[in-house]
Amino acid sequence: MNADSSNAAGQPPQPPPPPQGAPAEELERDIERTREDLGRTVDALAAKADVKTRVQQRIAELDRQRPGVLYGGTGAALAVVALVIGLTVRRRRR
Repeated sequence: MNADSSNAAGQPPQPPPPPQGAPAEELERDIERTREDLGRTVDALAAKADVKTRVQQRIAELDRQRPGVLYGGTGAALAVVALVIGLTVRRRRR
């Protein structure tokens, strides 16, 4: 952290004071823009932190791009696993 990003107490810096004689409407517009920017930032961070939803969206996207690829090989994979287990059990019995 550099000296400009926080004060001695570790608090974030305060915004600069408004210019002398700034119209109230201009200040209100500035406050509203800042709130909107902050709201978008919070929404983006919340979406990024929601891993479960992001994974579900990615799976849905991949399924739309290549239907059946994600789940189509499941039967074959289970058959291979069953075959390996069966051969292992059979070999141990001998």
